[in-house]
Amino acid sequence: APAWNAADNREPLATNWAARFINGGPFTGGTDFIVWRDSKVNQGPFTCPAQTGRPFWFPLGQEGLVIFDEQEHPQVPQTFPVSPQPQNASLVPFPAESQSTHVGGSSLPVPYDFGWIYMDLNTTVSAPAVNNPLDPAAAQAFVAVRMTSQGRYSVGFDAIHLDSACSAGSYTLVLLGANHTVPPGVLNHPSPAPPLP
Repeated sequence: APAWNAADNREPLATNWAARFINGGPFTGGTDFIVWRDSKVNQGPFTCPAQTGRPFWFPLGQEGLVIFDEQEHPQVPQTFPVSPQPQNASLVPFPAESQSTHVGGSSLPVPYDFGWIYMDLNTTVSAPAVNNPLDPAAAQAFVAVRMTSQGRYSVGFDAIHLDSACSAGSYTLVLLGANHTVPPGVLNHPSPAPPLP
């Protein structure tokens, strides 16, 4: 059956996620994001770190990340929305189809000990990938959160999904004013937010 015709009646996963992180206090082991992403191809196994013989799509990009502290002050790291990423990409926290990424580690540095991260995991993958004809960047994903303490206990939960790949949103967060608030309706808008006056 041709791709993107919904013949299997399954609902796709979300493309945009939000998740809290804690690096300190009772959670001395910090926070890890466990992320699955759709490379849009039927991929066989390959060695990591992938150098020679790596798939054409590796590493996967993302349309955007915004890191907030608990007072919602944002940091917007530079990201690249096309896969594979350029050689010296500044931030590639989720390059593979599945991974566990430590928040505050070298793959996902954060300027705060406590806060949350908005993740737009949409990415355009070059041929022979099968891209959604209506939105070539739409890429379903799944994000779970694991917080650990002293090697004794941990807690895990799903991140908050903000959309569905049925109506994937390539959201543009517009930061306004001194307190950098997100305009109402931006996170639930199915298309990029219009420019603000």
